[in-house]
Amino acid sequence: MRKKTKVITLITIAAIVIAGISVWQYYKYKIAHEKINELVNTKTKGLYNIHYENLSFDEVGGTLRVENVKLIPDTAFYRRLKSDQKEPPVLITLDLPSLNISGIKTPKALLNKEISGNKIEIKKPTIEIAIDNFLKDTSGYSPGKDIYKQILGDLKSISMDSIIVTQANLVVKDIRTGKTKFKGTNVSFILSELKIDSLEKDDSSRILFSKNIDALCKEIAIYSEDKNYIYHFENLEFISQVKSFKAGRICIEPTSSEEAFTNHLKFQKDQYDFAFENLVLRDMNLQNLWRKTIEADELFIGKSSFKIYRDIALPHDSISRVGAFPQQQLMRLSIPVNIRKVVFQNSFIQYKEKNAKSDTSGKLQFYHVNAVMTNLTNISSLIKRNNISTLDFHARFLDKAPLSAKLTMYLKNSNGRFDVSGGMGSMHGADLNKMIKPMALAEIEKGDIQKVNFDLHGDNYSAYGKLQILYNDVHLSLLKKNEEKNKYTKKVLPTFVANIVLKNSNPSKPGDEYRVANVHYKRDTIRSFFNLLWKSIFSGVKQSAGMK
Repeated sequence: MRKKTKVITLITIAAIVIAGISVWQYYKYKIAHEKINELVNTKTKGLYNIHYENLSFDEVGGTLRVENVKLIPDTAFYRRLKSDQKEPPVLITLDLPSLNISGIKTPKALLNKEISGNKIEIKKPTIEIAIDNFLKDTSGYSPGKDIYKQILGDLKSISMDSIIVTQANLVVKDIRTGKTKFKGTNVSFILSELKIDSLEKDDSSRILFSKNIDALCKEIAIYSEDKNYIYHFENLEFISQVKSFKAGRICIEPTSSEEAFTNHLKFQKDQYDFAFENLVLRDMNLQNLWRKTIEADELFIGKSSFKIYRDIALPHDSISRVGAFPQQQLMRLSIPVNIRKVVFQNSFIQYKEKNAKSDTSGKLQFYHVNAVMTNLTNISSLIKRNNISTLDFHARFLDKAPLSAKLTMYLKNSNGRFDVSGGMGSMHGADLNKMIKPMALAEIEKGDIQKVNFDLHGDNYSAYGKLQILYNDVHLSLLKKNEEKNKYTKKVLPTFVANIVLKNSNPSKPGDEYRVANVHYKRDTIRSFFNLLWKSIFSGVKQSAGMK
């Protein structure tokens, strides 16, 4: 009887266990579903709803899989918050085709309110972020404490070996207008050694509570406000462990042709076409990224192109450019910047100008440009220690003559003070014709330029200094454009007079002293910094040649 009783008891217990397991397996997803929805609704105070399909988890193995997860903001509830001026500065919409979590230590989470695990993996999500213009002044703000409170709630800590997101599509919109600010395609990143607790929240060595972040993005596209340009960012890579950011290509591309760009303009305006390849930002200050501050030891640009176009047939506007020198524009950036050195290798620079009289365009070009800029900063405390930023520039002018220059800019100087000095090597005068024929309706028939040296000082209103140009047996022709034949013809009498006035050589004859021009050029304040440099140098050239 005792044996029978034991057997019956064991069978009963086994039946109860089996029944319990069966009931649990039947109801656990219903319970989980109710708890997940309750948790999302409670934690977001009714702002978000969550939907998903095919939830499955193994509490013993610590794995969870769920498909088609959608986190959707309640727009009606958001509008009510907005009317009470309590709306959040960010709204997030998530669409996750699949979410996998492995290695979750469930008993520890239940007993100690600690969640820990091995890996969270999300594939091909779509992430939409609607953002307001918030936190304008971020100099003293670190979001770690606020995020820490929002994520943890009643939990003591969350830790994960890694969070892996692959092939995400990222969309950022204006929360007020709904307009798309930019799109990112094929974004992937890995967060390693994630730790969220009271001890780690202030750890400056972590980003997003992780020891290391590896992030990749194939492409981001952003349209300018006026739709004249599209900004492309391609093959982006951020590796926190080595404190570096890389970009395969960044470019500013016009959305219309040169002719279409100028057709709707009332006044002259530059059209830009810039491209940068193989960028590396080295030794970044990761802690300051929270404060929207870009600080790094070096920005290296392996290849770049700067193309500017202007049609001078249009009238010039009357807007003052005082205070718009490069170093002054740097001071007005909304983002604090401190990059100790910027290196440009193998760059190309072109200024293309269409002349109404010739109805053609001339090109001022610099090939094989190598340049180094130092102390690129707009941070006041750093400028007090060193207020000088320099640009050392080396190139081939029109791909014919070596040219070097040094530009010294005095940061936060109220008058926009700068110094520029440099020189150019020898070239044939005729090599200038492809530039000066369409731009100045002139042609150098013969002669050579041996050397040019200049040393200028300037500010918001003028430039002064010395210029020396050595040349030999230069003769030129003044031209007019024959519209019917689309060709240049010589203006005979003006050419004859010009060559009488022109001092054909410097020195005038062997043994004479070199002529040195004393430059005193008053700036046209509605024109740019580079116009001031060019006009100052050209005024010295004309003075040396005996021209008014």
